[in-house]
Amino acid sequence: MSLFESHVKKNLVKLHKNLYLSKSDPEFFEKILRYKDPQSPEAHYNLAKKWEEEGVWMKAYLHYQQAAKADSPFYYQAKAACKSIEQMMDSAPEEAESSPSAKIPFYMKTIIASLILLNLCILGMLFWKADSIRMAASQLKDWGTGMEVVYETEDVPYVFYIPAGTSPKEVEESLYKKAISLGSQLSNKTLLLYGVSTTDSGLSLEALPLKSDGIKDQAFVLAEYNSALDQPVKIRFLNKENQVKDPYPYTYISTNLLRTALNSYIEENEMPPADLGELAGSYPNNYLSFIPKELHLFSNSISPSFTGDGGWVYNKEASTLEKMVYPNIMDSSSKGAIHIPFAPVEVVIEKSTFNLLVKSSPYTMMTKPVGLGKNSSTPEATFFIQNRVLEPKGKEPDMFGAAGLGMGEYAIHGTGDEHSIGKEKSLGCIRMLNEDVLDLFDIVPKGASVTIVDALPDQANSINIEEVHLISPEEKPLSTQLADEIFDWAG
Repeated sequence: MSLFESHVKKNLVKLHKNLYLSKSDPEFFEKILRYKDPQSPEAHYNLAKKWEEEGVWMKAYLHYQQAAKADSPFYYQAKAACKSIEQMMDSAPEEAESSPSAKIPFYMKTIIASLILLNLCILGMLFWKADSIRMAASQLKDWGTGMEVVYETEDVPYVFYIPAGTSPKEVEESLYKKAISLGSQLSNKTLLLYGVSTTDSGLSLEALPLKSDGIKDQAFVLAEYNSALDQPVKIRFLNKENQVKDPYPYTYISTNLLRTALNSYIEENEMPPADLGELAGSYPNNYLSFIPKELHLFSNSISPSFTGDGGWVYNKEASTLEKMVYPNIMDSSSKGAIHIPFAPVEVVIEKSTFNLLVKSSPYTMMTKPVGLGKNSSTPEATFFIQNRVLEPKGKEPDMFGAAGLGMGEYAIHGTGDEHSIGKEKSLGCIRMLNEDVLDLFDIVPKGASVTIVDALPDQANSINIEEVHLISPEEKPLSTQLADEIFDWAG
């Protein structure tokens, strides 16, 4: 696990690029077969044991057979289990005949006959009035694991923009109509219609070809339809924990995080980088931890010109920072790129409350408690971030904790002494808990200003962003960003 990944991933198994699975999931092995490896001997063997314990002999037998292939590490155990089940199933008819309880009561025979007759009537109605089937909507279901025949067709993905606040019933009706309309134009192809919430009236109920896989992470509902298979529209509501009602504020702060770092790079090197990715290099060329995502299309890709496909446009020849870096997102009202004004990322420290704020006006991205210098040794002044270092070295071991943002004589750095937070115990530096300083490290670029004041003015017009971690991409730079330099910050 890299330093920037979630600690939760230590207990997860990676199935695909962005798909992880908990080992404690009761359906762990079913999902291994479904999403990762349908031939996994371990998964088949453990599923067989589960079904055997529950008395479902046929399912257990089929999975044991899959686990008993010649190259399987479970070959002998699975073969022995198959033989045991065969013997049990061979003796079962004799035991059933000799057991008085095996006889089916007359009333049960009557119920079974009635159910069979009812099913035949339903099947007849379905074949007679197939056109009356309009829609099948359901929550995300377990599709099961077993011996099934699947006919593959080509998937055609679209994104369907749904007005924010639309009721589930209206969502289903809109998706159904759009799926029938689009699906009828696709010959023997499966339409995948990803429903995304929007506050943009210009995009309302519009369906567009899916150009970025990032949009799938933003979808809250999915419709699937293939007109050639004569099946109903399948609608599944997706449980997305990382959804935001309005992506604009997150794209706003991501844009200005890039611009602040780029401005610092240009001031130091007297020219912009050839590639925007150079901003996320190792120390000392560490202006950023990563290239952030915009949350309209969930992308951090970089394009030399505007296409509207998501991510960022970077034109190093442009005359201003706003024209050098901007979101590759379409503004439906102007039919051009969405406009984000330049508001540099800044840190503000309020000594009277021992609070640190990170802002890109009018948004506040983070508020964290800090410790300050004893005897008021933390000065009230404005500094700039000069160094961004993970695990910075000092004259003594672990002086500066998990990360440090150097400002010359002083620094904002981590500490393991939680009792110093909210107090004046340092020699002038600003202390934060190690987990807090790592969160700070991700959103404060090199060159950001740090203003230390006794008390802040009224913050009534400030807008708090609660989930700033969502701008972090799934794949971060491999650079460790560690430094061998001995730093002499005040401490």
